Amino acid sequence: CRALNSQPAVALEAYAQAIALDPKRAETHFLAAELHRQRRDAQSALASYNRALEVEPDHAKAHHGIAVLYASQLGDADRARERAENAVSLDPTSARYLNTLALVYFRLCRLPAAERAIRPSLEIEPDSATYHDGLARILEAAD
Repeated sequence: CRALNSQPAVALEAYAQAIALDPKRAETHFLAAELHRQRRDAQSALASYNRALEVEPDHAKAHHGIAVLYASQLGDADRARERAENAVSLDPTSARYLNTLALVYFRLCRLPAAERAIRPSLEIEPDSATYHDGLARILEAAD
C-alpha cells in the first residue's frame, strides 16, 4: 500500500504486527525486508529476507532481494551471484532476476555469462530500455 510505504516507521510496525499474527507467512517477512533495504538498513533487511527463506526456502523474491542487497549495499558480488542464480533457477522467466544476474556477472567481469543472462531478459521484455542498455554495456566491455 502506498500510504504505508510513504511512512516507513508505520509500515514497519504494521509488518511487525502482521508477522506476530502469522509468523509463517514468508511474504510478510519479504515485504519488511524490502522496506529495510529501501531504507538502507542492510542488516535488518538481510535478517528479514533470511526469515522469509526459513519459512519458504524457495521464495524466489527473497533470494533476489538478497542478491540485490549484496550487490548494492553489502559489496559482496560472489554472494550476490549465488542468490541471483538461486532466484533465476526458481523463476527462469523473470526478466528482472535475469537482469540482476547479468549485472552481477558483469561486476565479476564474467562477460560471456553476463551476456547469456541478459539476452533472455530481452526476449521476455523486448521493449525494455534498461535491458537493451545492459546488453550494450556488456558488449562494449567485451570489445
